[in-house]
Amino acid sequence: MEKQSLAVLFPGQGAFYKGVFDYFYHNNSKVKEVFDTVDRVASAHLKFTVSDKIWGQPTTSFDQVVKETPDLLQLAMYGISVATYALLEEQNVEPTLLVGHSFGEIAALVSAGAFTVEQGAEIVCHRVLSLRELDTSGGYMAALGVDAHRAYKIVDLLNNKQAAVAVENHLSQTVISGTKEVMDAVGDLCRILQITFTKLNSPYPFHSPLMQPAVEAFSARMRHLQAAPLKTPVYSPIMERYYQPEDVLTDCLAGHLVMPVRFIGSVQRLHQEGTHFFVESSALDTLSKIVTRLLKEAEPITIPTLLPRLGDEKSFENAINTMKTYNLVSEKKEIVIMMTEPTHTPDTLDDSLIENLGNTIFPGIAKATFEAFWADRGKNIAGYAMEEFEDFLASNKISFAQLFTQALSSMEMAEPAPASPVLTVTAPVSASPAPASAGLSREKLFKELTALYATALEYPEEVFSEEVELEGELGIDSVKQTELLARVSEKYNLPERPADFRMSDYHTMGLITDFVFEMQGKGASAPVSPPVAATPTQPVTTVVQQAVTPSASGLSREKLFKELTTLYAAALEYPEEVFSEEVELEGELGIDSVKQTELLARVSEKYNLPERPADFRMSDYHTMGLITDFVFEMQGKGAGTQGKALAGVR
Repeated sequence: MEKQSLAVLFPGQGAFYKGVFDYFYHNNSKVKEVFDTVDRVASAHLKFTVSDKIWGQPTTSFDQVVKETPDLLQLAMYGISVATYALLEEQNVEPTLLVGHSFGEIAALVSAGAFTVEQGAEIVCHRVLSLRELDTSGGYMAALGVDAHRAYKIVDLLNNKQAAVAVENHLSQTVISGTKEVMDAVGDLCRILQITFTKLNSPYPFHSPLMQPAVEAFSARMRHLQAAPLKTPVYSPIMERYYQPEDVLTDCLAGHLVMPVRFIGSVQRLHQEGTHFFVESSALDTLSKIVTRLLKEAEPITIPTLLPRLGDEKSFENAINTMKTYNLVSEKKEIVIMMTEPTHTPDTLDDSLIENLGNTIFPGIAKATFEAFWADRGKNIAGYAMEEFEDFLASNKISFAQLFTQALSSMEMAEPAPASPVLTVTAPVSASPAPASAGLSREKLFKELTALYATALEYPEEVFSEEVELEGELGIDSVKQTELLARVSEKYNLPERPADFRMSDYHTMGLITDFVFEMQGKGASAPVSPPVAATPTQPVTTVVQQAVTPSASGLSREKLFKELTTLYAAALEYPEEVFSEEVELEGELGIDSVKQTELLARVSEKYNLPERPADFRMSDYHTMGLITDFVFEMQGKGAGTQGKALAGVR
């Protein structure tokens, strides 16, 4: 099989979570060597070590450690990226090129052989020291839920050189950077325009003119460093080209502080040149998600290496196995995945499984006896069991799809709507049950919410501190956040959200907890008691079947809303749960006006709607509820006629 073009991605700020690399730090000599080097350099320049603070036993919480040592994460992220690449090399992964995102370009150049691990750590320390001398008067960075073109227009509206487009991530996220005063003004403008504005957890306004003093200091500190020739090509999304032999790499790295990151164009160019595989060399899968969104139609293969929901050992093993599948691993030598125990062949079982299976089938039989039996006959037994299972499914007319559906139905999901509309009339009762969340302290509520989020996302609960940025640090996009808050609202029986609610305002676990804690006491209606038999002393809850007036086409608004959310979810590959009545299609879900027009054209054709009114404007129908109202009204006007579809592409 022909070897595929593979790019390894090195993320910048935020590629970190508590507990990352714990397994490999304690069990892999190359990883330990990387961090020993980083510790030595950090101790000399910054008077602290990294590994003690990450994997030691701090008396305070990890969040407090980070607050006390704010520069810790830069060195930690550098070390993790470089060490992960060392693991990939150890497994004979041979990339075609390396790509760094912002701060990640340092790790990319080190991994390509331009600098040693020690020199790279020194560069990071020089960067930290140069930033410490910089006064940006509280400047910061923020992510806008728009493409780069619209972000430049917003910045231009302010006519202030103290703000700049910093990072072009994807078509619905662009990062801007500037002084606090100007950034606050941008935030106000975004609220007026109904554009998401999320302040990032970054202490400096990177990739803006405000960083120019740091450029000069940083460059001066690195003058003594000499770069070696690159062993692997490195593409810079900042310079929008490959590094060349004549480049003075230290000057390039210094200049990057004021130059924007154009990740969109870089990924598109690399794909056009034949790169279809992207491996993320660090914690989380932030860049993997961005690449997937940018190249959605091309279906790129993105492979994260370290994920909190799986654990470092398992997620790295999965990454290597995936790369093997696509012939991305060299066969120069036998590949051995680093495990605490030897891997098992398909015909053998883990010790615990052998013991459990033996006890189940032959109670009282010694484990060694059953293990010998399984080693000799296990393959035949497994094959026979599968044949019997398939015969069972066929005889009972059960499909794998049905089994999957049954499994999903057992999960925590919203109650299905009744088959016919129901009007519930409740007579007064002696005592109403309290809302689901009534009486919960904020502390207990926080614990419950972190447990819910951790389970849904397959993350360890420890990563959900009060301040951690859900998107910026954990890579949880706005769609998933909206979906989770919908589950929370149902679980705690919360009232309808305020009209001015914006998901982007609740970007940390602490802010979400505050919101739910406040809302749980604001009129969350108690669950309706089930009907009971009437007695002289007990009031009765009566359930009355009542027809809801359908439109001329026969569909009630309730059923129409469900059908539309199903259609939109399928077309956009979003979960249905995110489409509440009030969710902003563009502002919160990132669905641009072109896509909205396209979807409404499909809806118009599906329901045979008449021609839209002359004063129709797509921008007036910016929520699922408004679209449902429009279609509900229009379907009655066009029933029985050959209606015309809305203008737009299908």
